[in-house]
Amino acid sequence: MRAARDICRIIEAPGKYRAVIRDIDQEIEQVRAGFCAGSPSLSFAPGGGGGSKRDLSTYYARVEDLIKCRKAAVDRREMAVQAVLVILEGCENKDAKKLLLLVYVQGMTRRQAAEMCNKSYDCAYKIMQREISRLIKKYQEGTEKRAIA
Repeated sequence: MRAARDICRIIEAPGKYRAVIRDIDQEIEQVRAGFCAGSPSLSFAPGGGGGSKRDLSTYYARVEDLIKCRKAAVDRREMAVQAVLVILEGCENKDAKKLLLLVYVQGMTRRQAAEMCNKSYDCAYKIMQREISRLIKKYQEGTEKRAIA
């Protein structure tokens, strides 16, 4: 049971980080929109817009933490993708591996991945579920062997 949770958690992690990155990007866009639909300008720099009271330092102060969080999320997503790739090396079925890569690494929907592989949605879903079950069994067998040794 624990192996199933571990494998599922690992292969779903890149999608969760992708959602976090998307949310951060939306927050940055909201801040940017508050500074008038474009990039803010330096008001006191030479040729920087004259009487505008908005300057880049105010904008940057608002998005600095968001930028740091986004970078951390991108780094964690890359590590999560690497973990998924390691797990998917154990795939026996090439179609299943391709489907799992499209869904969990590239972020496609299951339907899009099925169409890309010329499979029906139901067929692709079954292929992926079977392969995930195989991977879980391999993981369980590997942890049992390590516990015995």
